Amino acid sequence: MIVEENNIVGSRDYKKTSIDGVFLIKSKKYSGEEGWMSEPVDFSELTSFLGYRFEPKSVHMFEATKGIIRGGHLEGRSKSLTVARGLVYIVLVNMRLGNDQGKVVEMYLGEGKEAWGNTIFISEGVLVAMVALTDDNLCYSVADRPYNRFDSLLTLDLFDPKLGIKLPEGVKPQTAETGGKVVKLNEFLETL
Repeated sequence: MIVEENNIVGSRDYKKTSIDGVFLIKSKKYSGEEGWMSEPVDFSELTSFLGYRFEPKSVHMFEATKGIIRGGHLEGRSKSLTVARGLVYIVLVNMRLGNDQGKVVEMYLGEGKEAWGNTIFISEGVLVAMVALTDDNLCYSVADRPYNRFDSLLTLDLFDPKLGIKLPEGVKPQTAETGGKVVKLNEFLETL
């Protein structure tokens, strides 16, 4: 992962990545005998950091078996993605027009020494795919628009050598979760 700078706005730390509009959010986790509590995102604070008002419209929850790839679709929305339990390998690909189109950022998110934090903010136009690295994982996202099933007609093939992604060992072959098709980067970009 490439980190350009570290900013602290409130009780969370923010780190920008090398893809514009994508940054990590590290929140404190308060643990005790009775369990734990965390506030991964404060939307007023997020609005201050972004410089524009982020208005949450939908919440999406998911889990996956270890080694399974989820996502890989280009969604027409911005969102925060939080790994509430487990460890997930995240792949982000900038699909927006411009010099950085096709730029890839990879990172670990969730619980574990590999992970910097548990939440990431992803601007519209950036594709995200996740690989579950633990069997017991739980993730959720909060987006500024509801999910649109037509956004999932194409899935980016993370095994495409052109992307140069170094997936962790044990990752299972990718499938299109929603009946669409898995395509290489060049074919995906031709549809934009």
